[in-house]
Amino acid sequence: MTLYSKRRQAAQLRAALLPCRQRCRWRHVWLALILYAAAGGLLLGFTYHVLPLNLQPFNARSRVIEAADGSLLAYTPTVEGRLRFLSEPSRVDPLLVKLLLLAEDERFYAHPGVDVWAIGRAIWSNLRAGQRISGASTLDMQCIRLLDRRARTYKNKIIEALLALKLRHTLGAAGVLRLYLSLAPMGSRLEGVRAGSLAWFGREPQTLTPAQAALLTVLPRAPELLRPDRHLKRAHYYVAQLLKQAQQAGLLSPAAAKAALHETLPTVMRPIAQPGFYLKARLPSVPQEYRSSIDPQLQAKLLTQAARFNRSARSADEDLAIVVIDDVTHQVVGYLGGRDMTLNEVDLASAVRSPGSALKPFAYAMAIEARKLHPLSLISDDRAGFNTYQPRNFDGSFSGFISAKEALLRSLNVPAVKILQAVGPDTFFTRLNQGKARVHLPEGAAATLPLILGGCGISLFDLSALYSMLNTQGLLFEPSLSATATSQDSIRLLSASAAAQVWAMLQDSPPPAGFIFDLGRFAYKTGTSHNYADALAIGSCRRYTVGIWIGRRSGQSNYPVNGRSHAAPLLFALLQDLADKAPLPGNAPLTTTLVQKLRPSPPPPFLQFFDHKDKARFRAASLGSPVASELQFIFPQSGMQLLALPNQAICVEASGGTPPYLLYVNDKLSDNLSFTPAAVPGFYRLTLLDQKGTTVTVDVKLINELTE
Repeated sequence: MTLYSKRRQAAQLRAALLPCRQRCRWRHVWLALILYAAAGGLLLGFTYHVLPLNLQPFNARSRVIEAADGSLLAYTPTVEGRLRFLSEPSRVDPLLVKLLLLAEDERFYAHPGVDVWAIGRAIWSNLRAGQRISGASTLDMQCIRLLDRRARTYKNKIIEALLALKLRHTLGAAGVLRLYLSLAPMGSRLEGVRAGSLAWFGREPQTLTPAQAALLTVLPRAPELLRPDRHLKRAHYYVAQLLKQAQQAGLLSPAAAKAALHETLPTVMRPIAQPGFYLKARLPSVPQEYRSSIDPQLQAKLLTQAARFNRSARSADEDLAIVVIDDVTHQVVGYLGGRDMTLNEVDLASAVRSPGSALKPFAYAMAIEARKLHPLSLISDDRAGFNTYQPRNFDGSFSGFISAKEALLRSLNVPAVKILQAVGPDTFFTRLNQGKARVHLPEGAAATLPLILGGCGISLFDLSALYSMLNTQGLLFEPSLSATATSQDSIRLLSASAAAQVWAMLQDSPPPAGFIFDLGRFAYKTGTSHNYADALAIGSCRRYTVGIWIGRRSGQSNYPVNGRSHAAPLLFALLQDLADKAPLPGNAPLTTTLVQKLRPSPPPPFLQFFDHKDKARFRAASLGSPVASELQFIFPQSGMQLLALPNQAICVEASGGTPPYLLYVNDKLSDNLSFTPAAVPGFYRLTLLDQKGTTVTVDVKLINELTE
């Protein structure tokens, strides 16, 4: 074979092998690409699993206390001073959610956290325009940026995309939406739709106008540049753009969109109201979102009363506290720890103060329960000494022999001390503190007789709970502030009969000045501590117990403010609002239902006198004694209108002259210092006769309707 032939054969062989070499080269290229893709996928997968999902900003929300209907009562800013409230999608206006998805992520429910189709569309649009005109950020990716701020680099965008996938996988679509609605910046230190709605519009975000929903949607894009209080025209422009987009998408009708375009945007960021500010001190360790039992409408009434009190306050130091308990559910439905959060941040409803004479009914109840006392037992109100202790009545006078009921209604001190002595101060103190320390004594002090006259300390909250016990047939419940509390343990502090008899006695307490006597509607007691430092009024209507405290925060004298003149009128105003507020369940185990079955009956022979030695003294006193003061009616006064019902007794209160007294009703002798009207409405003439023959007469009118 010639040299030429060999070369030609070699060339033909090379030509034949060339396609094989090319195919082999492409195989290497494809193999390299597959290996690179696999390595890249493994790297991304590894990065996906290794990257931490930082949910700490979402978990570190503000602590929020809500009313029973979910409205905001109080809040505590985050550690960094942010107002970051949880915003559930179900508690946000549906239009706002629709506008958000329309403007920020139309395919939110169709992608896993990263929208590949939107990324491709954005790349094509940007290439055609030669500049960045479109983005592909999803709500998931925006949430990642809200959770963890990073520099805007391609590397960080890849990290954000991986974390967005992880976020969607972890929380789901509903969780991502909740996270965004709770973290979206709304200007200043506001975060979340709820905080934004409350600060910009003064309302919860459940119901918003289209313009309001649009503003809260566009604000997170540039919260400081779109604030309507600083950049109103710019904010209005972006709101208008979104509203037009919503109209084109069919979310708004042309008429609704046109009206929304002319809606005025807020120009002031208002402070978020805290109608339950003092609950934060009462509930220091509750979860971040705590649903309380507070009735928002009732709480608003308490704030109205506090505002009136503010206008008439005698000094900057004078303050007010109110507690309202539902005696059926045993929940606290109203709570005010001070007259104004800007003047005082201390919760005075939980402060331990002197109760004055407000503990007296419980000593009477324990004596009745021990069969040592009857409401009509005669007890001597005289100048008595108990070793070195010599109590005096509030007005410095003494009334002689009176019934236990009258002694309680007039809040006489000497009879109360005698009754406590019979019950035993230690027994009294121990029983009131069953299950919890309520009544407090100075360190190292023992329970003694001054305990009954305010020589101890108790908070208004605990005192109101004790009075609520009088309306729950002697069962003491710890009032709950939780809306979800369904069952509570109780302590049998008094027998049902003793609680009912004391409650019935307190029903006859004369009303404060300016109020028509509504017999049997309210049972209440007042108290004034030593040196007029504390004024209290606590009482119940058919379903609710209300406690009022007025005093100076410093504990100094607040003369001449006392329980009857200042706290009782406020108590009656609230009880009148509450009396018909909610129907009373037919099976409610309340004392009010038991009291209706009680009939006044004379005491048994051994209880006609509280002290058996007083029988002889009573006979001696009836022979005549010096007149201490002028005989007079304390209640009722001449010309007074009394709201009453037929066949229900009305208690008369008298002082002065020479007791005991006789009462004539329309010239007919009554059995005691009370009378049962035969007919209502009608006019009655009451004549009081003392042992010296002195008489005093008043004319009253009984009515059965407040409209008369």
